[in-house]
Order: sequence, then structure tokens, then C-alpha cells
Amino acid sequence: VDVPGLGWKAVVTADGDAEAARRWAERIMDEAWSERRTFLGGRRLPISDALAEALAQRSPVVLADAGDATNGGTIGDSTELLRAALANGVGRVLLSIRDAGAAERATAAGEGAEIGVLLGTGAPGTYCKATPLRARVLRLFDGDVVYTHPVNRGYRAATGPAALLRIDGVDVVVHTRSVGVIDPALYEALGADPSAYDVLQAKSHISFKAGFEHLTDRSVVADTPGPSSCNLPSLPYEKRPRPLYPFEDPEL
Repeated sequence: VDVPGLGWKAVVTADGDAEAARRWAERIMDEAWSERRTFLGGRRLPISDALAEALAQRSPVVLADAGDATNGGTIGDSTELLRAALANGVGRVLLSIRDAGAAERATAAGEGAEIGVLLGTGAPGTYCKATPLRARVLRLFDGDVVYTHPVNRGYRAATGPAALLRIDGVDVVVHTRSVGVIDPALYEALGADPSAYDVLQAKSHISFKAGFEHLTDRSVVADTPGPSSCNLPSLPYEKRPRPLYPFEDPEL
């Protein structure tokens, strides 16, 4: 969130002892500061490398799209994995893109139809770059996804008009409304069998592991661009305070 008050904060509630609360707040912040580089650690690969590593493993493998984590507030419209998968031209990949226009076009055409479709709405160079394609409509859907993730089990999300499209070796669920992809529920709602694919897209940084663990324990996290990127300096902050880690580090 690009706001002037962006930063690290700690709040401690005490029973009438303001000084004790202040000491504990300082201790928490000191510990957080000392671990600041650890928080931004982890192994995240560029999308092409992440896809290649996923395809080299026994299928299925989950590829986590870190830049388009819907459980972190994104709308799920990235075309990064789609474009990388088509460029590589190997393996069976299953992914999702929120694109109301594409879903509407597929719904109007009907199941079995071959359509021209523009997936994504962004300008060249953006994470949601618009990509013109030819696709076959495999399945249509307009209903509720019922999550199977241990934390969200039983919760529902309405997709609005949605379709499963096949583009060469890539199957894409296009949907009208934002849906979390922390488990395979969206894919299964469209009639896809996640176990039949080499690579399954997830849209979270880590919570997907619990949601997909009944299918596979193999995963790769891709350092994709987008609103939920872990690469904070890549985001166009303008109102943030200065200095602010990780943009500036006073100890370097």
C-alpha cells in the first residue's frame, strides 16, 4: 500500500503499565529489524526458470505465481505464466486468469467452439499483458467454487461466467470474478483433472502448499512481477517514507 505511513509497527497492550508496554514494543521491533533480511529471503525463480524446473520434476508440480497472489489482494489477471508456457511449448500446464471479456466471449461461443480471444488487459511490458490467441472452449461454468484448503474448507466463491480454454498444451480457466487459487477447487469446478497435468498454477506465496498437498508435495515459487511481488523495490512506491527498508538499508 503506497501511503505516507507505510512502515513497521508494533502494538503492545498492557494492564496499566505503559512503560512495560513501551519496552516490549521496542524489543519486538528490535527483533524484527534484526531479522529484516530473513523476511525477504526464500527461493524464487524467474518465470522461465521456474517453469523449466517444474517440468523437470515428476508431475504434477505446483508453480506458485508470487506476483499474482489472489489471497494477498490481487485480482488474478496475470498472463506471465501463460506467455511463458506458450513460449516453451512443452508439458501440460493448467492455470487461471481473471478476464471477464474472455469468459463472456467463450460463453457466447459455446462448448466445443474455436474462438479468437485476447487474454489479459495490460500494455506491453506489464504483468497482465494482453495476449491474442486461438482457443477451443472445453467447458463452461457459472457457479460457486467450494474451497478444499484446510483453512478455507467449505467457503464459497462465485466465478461468474467462466470457461476452460485449451490453447496448444495449455489449459486456462478464465473467470469473471476474483477467485482464490490456493487449492485445485477452481480447476475442478471447470471439470479439469489436476492430477493429469504437469504443472498447476497456484496464486499464493506459501499457503498453496496445504491446499495442494493431497495432490503433490512438489512445488516451485516463481518471482513473477505483479501487485503481490516479493521484490518490493520493483513496485512503484511514491508516497512511502524515506529511508525505508528494503528500498534503503542504513547498515549498507
